Amino acid sequence: ASAPSGWTGEIEILVENTGERRGATVLQVYGTRPDSRFDRPLRRLIGFRRVELGAGERRAVAVPYDLTVLGVRVDGIFVHEPGGWQLTVGQHATDAAVVVELQLEE
Repeated sequence: ASAPSGWTGEIEILVENTGERRGATVLQVYGTRPDSRFDRPLRRLIGFRRVELGAGERRAVAVPYDLTVLGVRVDGIFVHEPGGWQLTVGQHATDAAVVVELQLEE
């Protein structure tokens, strides 16, 4: 089965190494449906990408995401709940460096 339109993609984030040495980090994308009619976790990891940058380097990085993993099983089929979704990008689950709102159709 294919993913509904807009449920997978990439989010582009500007990343900067403010240190004086080469470094690496992992950008994590979490998805949530604030007004969900289903019982679901507040946030769930839906994408990530490891990034290495030289000292002082800044660059745009595309991080893939897949909201279809947040489908809910109802009567034996997965339901992709339409409406307002939030993507949160950061270095860990409680880091909300960037928040993007999406409106998705089923």
